[in-house]
Amino acid sequence: MAQFPAGGTVTAVEPQKRRKNRVNVHIDGEFAFGLDREVAEKYGIEQDRVLSREEIRQILEEEEYKRGLNRAFRILAARSRSEKEVRDRLLEAGYPEVITEKIIARCRELGFLNDAEFAYRFAEDRLRNRPMGREMLKRELLSRGIGEELAASAVDNAYAQTDELELARDLIARKISRWQDEPKPKVREKMARFLISRGFGWEIVQTLYHEIESNLRDSLTDDR
Repeated sequence: MAQFPAGGTVTAVEPQKRRKNRVNVHIDGEFAFGLDREVAEKYGIEQDRVLSREEIRQILEEEEYKRGLNRAFRILAARSRSEKEVRDRLLEAGYPEVITEKIIARCRELGFLNDAEFAYRFAEDRLRNRPMGREMLKRELLSRGIGEELAASAVDNAYAQTDELELARDLIARKISRWQDEPKPKVREKMARFLISRGFGWEIVQTLYHEIESNLRDSLTDDR
């Protein structure tokens, strides 16, 4: 908050009509700002209290922190998120960086933010619900602010009981019937594009090329 009201004497502290957990603070007979009731009580905001500009700054920063913390709680209530995701949402909402970092630290302290836990759960859920190759899974974690080492560890953990080649093979098996009437070069192109779009490496693409070559000869039309 760039501008703060000048200091003065509190002349009224009135409950807001629509939001009973908030109050309106008047200084020298004029409305100055709204506050969460808990913040007002914490700083002893009452009639005849004299506030300096610096005290008002501290009070309003506390107010902004509390609003931002509640916003972070709502964001996290929707689904698990990484620190970067919550940080980005708060900054986009206009919260200053210093207050945003204070909010992130508090969420971490309360156990609501844990990038290691998030990374492992995210990787497992992605592999279960939207199968993809190792590289794509790792890229998704990196894009959410997960560090290189932690992302690699989470991917290894998610793949502990899954063979990447077998996963790619299963995905292609679901697709191949749709390509029965396609020329062989087109099938190869579609297969490669699909696998690469799911984050599988070229070695896996090549391996599957060779594996289905006989099927291509038997069930697909000739090259043209």
